[in-house]
Amino acid sequence: MSRHIALLALMVVLFSCNVDYKMKHDGVESRAVVNALLSPQEDFTVKLFWSGVYSGDSTRFRPVANARIRLTEDGDKVLDLAASPDGTTPTAFRPTAGRRYRLEVDIPGYGRLSASTEVPEIPSVDIRSPKKNERYSHFELSRIETDPNTTGLWITGTSKNVWLHPIALGRQATPTDTERDIIFGGDDDPEPEEIDSYHTASLFVDQVNAAGDVSDAQNKGALVSFSDFLHITQENFILVLPLRFSVYGFHSQYSEYRYTLTATAASKAYDLYKRSLYKQQNNSGGMATGNPFIEQVTVYSNIDNGLGIFAGYNSYKTPEL
Repeated sequence: MSRHIALLALMVVLFSCNVDYKMKHDGVESRAVVNALLSPQEDFTVKLFWSGVYSGDSTRFRPVANARIRLTEDGDKVLDLAASPDGTTPTAFRPTAGRRYRLEVDIPGYGRLSASTEVPEIPSVDIRSPKKNERYSHFELSRIETDPNTTGLWITGTSKNVWLHPIALGRQATPTDTERDIIFGGDDDPEPEEIDSYHTASLFVDQVNAAGDVSDAQNKGALVSFSDFLHITQENFILVLPLRFSVYGFHSQYSEYRYTLTATAASKAYDLYKRSLYKQQNNSGGMATGNPFIEQVTVYSNIDNGLGIFAGYNSYKTPEL
């Protein structure tokens, strides 16, 4: 009896303790952080900030106000300029596929940061949409051709719901203003939205973002859903074909979903960065709240003497499907 009373007393003490801990950040040395991605589809931009400590809504990352940026292409200098004091330095430079690039950033009093990467050739892929049902559009990826610099292929896309014109429905008259408002919903050309879920039964797609999903599986054609993207590693480029997948899109006699898909060839650095970034963001969001056993993920960095990423990629965008 006395032992039970002692245990009860101990539990009361433990559960009644409410201790607030204040984390001290004194003495934490800031490191320079670089974010610089190379793509033939976008102007090259270098972002330079000092690392910091998360401290709630007041968190701020100071820009590196004084630095020199140099970029070489196959050993030849193509950029040499002062960094912008606000931390973001835009340029008009666009890389050439198949070339190797080296970034160097000199910061007075800190030292030199550096990294190297290659830019893959644009991927050559065949993607078609063979059929649709009421709720989903089905696609088939039948061919992937990339160069040796491509470590992974990322498939992303956008969709938009297009209201069909009455003439397209078999009417030979111009719609009235009232009909136009009813059928088009006041928006003839809606903005595309990012596709947030892909469904496939393939075993050769990276499972990093996969989750079981039995809801409406017959129409989806799969029991597994992939959030935000499909990622295929280089060793599975042949095994994955033909890759059949579906995405949501409600189709009716008045409207249909139309899609634009993007296939991105990733260098090794870009592939490791994107995959680790997804895991870090996923493990730091709402699903991680209150879970002490959540996996801690470090985002991939390839910057010597600092943190961050310098990586190349190349994207092909399909016509509207």
